Amino acid sequence: MTPRLMRLVMMVVCVLMLASAVFPISAQNDGQLCVETFEDRNGNGAQDGGEPLLTRGVSANLLDVTGVIIESQLLDSSPRAGVGLICFSALTAGQYSLEISSADYQATIPGGLTVEIISGQPPQVLTFGGRRIESETGSLIDEITGRYEEDALVERALVAAAGSAVAMLLTAFIGFIIYALTLRGRYRRVPPPPPADDYYRKRTTTGSMRAVRPSDTGEYPRNRP
Repeated sequence: MTPRLMRLVMMVVCVLMLASAVFPISAQNDGQLCVETFEDRNGNGAQDGGEPLLTRGVSANLLDVTGVIIESQLLDSSPRAGVGLICFSALTAGQYSLEISSADYQATIPGGLTVEIISGQPPQVLTFGGRRIESETGSLIDEITGRYEEDALVERALVAAAGSAVAMLLTAFIGFIIYALTLRGRYRRVPPPPPADDYYRKRTTTGSMRAVRPSDTGEYPRNRP
């Protein structure tokens, strides 16, 4: 083999070695890891019907195999928050862990979230279920709101009852006026029957003649001195 041919072979070998060293590294930076968050209302660790996706209030830290945080994201500012996703992209192959925290929701899925990223594989999606944390302030506000609504219902019931009573009294008064003006003639008072005949028995009189006294006839003269 001539020296010129040997140099050509060595150049080809060097190019192949460089290509094998560069291209795998580039291919390893295509890993992606996502976390899907939802509100686990019944706390069973699975997304059931009627349990919505979360769009805020969750943060995620991405840790490498040594436990060092290499990236952090908030769901509030995630480009895919509308579908409840936090995604980490451009990851090299290897093992990663996720730390998910929230001040409003308590995790319902036990254990840590650890995943192995393999170059060229589809993005892996982990699931985070959170149950809403009821604060004392929130409970107090709910209690006050409930009492206020209950008082409002009682007040409306009392007002309705008072209105009904006033309407009934007004209707009765109008009915009495109508009765007094139009119907009283139908119920006139019947005069009492006349007394017995003995009450009307006439006294015996002399009619139009003057009463005659015995002294006027002369039959019984007066005793004169």
